[in-house]
Amino acid sequence: MVRQESEDKSKTWVERKSTTIRHLKTAPRAVQMIALADKLSNIRDIDREYPKVGEEFWNRFRMKSKAAMGWYYIGVKDALQEDFAGIPAYEEYKMLVEKIFGSTSDWQRREQNEEDKDHMFCE
Repeated sequence: MVRQESEDKSKTWVERKSTTIRHLKTAPRAVQMIALADKLSNIRDIDREYPKVGEEFWNRFRMKSKAAMGWYYIGVKDALQEDFAGIPAYEEYKMLVEKIFGSTSDWQRREQNEEDKDHMFCE
């Protein structure tokens, strides 16, 4: 199950994360649960550290971009919504993602402008 959640490190960050988001929509429930537990742990860490460090916090990540990280975390939230809505762990994840990155509709508007998306994902 963990192997199904592992990423192909030969691909770019955007390719890996896009594949993960697509895979989570149809993955076995056990794989989805592992992903949710992992992402919930990560978003709790972000929620704890980001307010202390501020915008410099995003430099800790490969993409060094709050926008890119938001795209990924919101994508995971949306991918798991159908199967996990109403489940406390998912609802906590959703609340923290929206607290830190905003709502899905904010990101859909940003994705409509491909120029912004290309800039957001520069590696």
